[in-house]
Amino acid sequence: MYAAGTLTASTIYSTAAGGAKFNPFTASSNAYFSFFIDNGTYDITFSGGGIATPYTWSSIAVSDTGVGVSVTSFGAVCDGATDDTVAFQAAVDFAGGHTVTIPAATCKITDQILISQHSITIEGAGMKASTISFIPTAGGKAAFKAKLTTAGVLLYPTFRNFYISSSDTTYLKYGIWLVDTSGAFIEHVQIGTGGTFIGGANVGAFTGSGSTGIYLQGREFTQMKDIHDFAAMPLVIGLNPNQASIDLDHSKLEDFYFQAT
Repeated sequence: MYAAGTLTASTIYSTAAGGAKFNPFTASSNAYFSFFIDNGTYDITFSGGGIATPYTWSSIAVSDTGVGVSVTSFGAVCDGATDDTVAFQAAVDFAGGHTVTIPAATCKITDQILISQHSITIEGAGMKASTISFIPTAGGKAAFKAKLTTAGVLLYPTFRNFYISSSDTTYLKYGIWLVDTSGAFIEHVQIGTGGTFIGGANVGAFTGSGSTGIYLQGREFTQMKDIHDFAAMPLVIGLNPNQASIDLDHSKLEDFYFQAT
């Protein structure tokens, strides 16, 4: 563990009370490790037996409100041309609840990003600043799908401050797809433009085979605020596959702008 951008070893602890822990340290035989550390931004370098080439997770932000990782720390280029799918999925799969930050740039993904951990936040730099260019190579995929890998309720997926565009007009696709979630929050998100000029730019519609902006399949306490949705089908509420009687319960929708294209 190093202070970000340096080779200065950081002080880490074995308990929340502050018990000392040696840095560097060795992970367990099944590759698990844990430690406590003060708020700040850090680089984590992995090396040793079984690792052919040492590698680093850079700029890992730690605060009292949680851990934040940037997609660029996992290899995303975000130049609008390079496929950043693998980097996005790796950032989302970082262990434990955390925030995945998207830079003020255009990041291209070509496959679905699956969120299968509790308390994952996808956060951009602004609805007009961070763009997800979703160019799927098969139908039935979402830019972001929140769903446990086994039957059960996924808690607190959050999406805010970014824009999802697509130049594809062939495949059925989804912007954000929630499956049996509780406490999901979508805020300041735009999906497509539906041929409408916004801010002087027309980035393209979100269409093709009934493409859907936001697809909800349960369960409860979903909140959506300040949504600009220009998909062929802006909002679809479907059956919860785990509990068909709870598809949209105790939820709040506020400040929507819909335009089916």
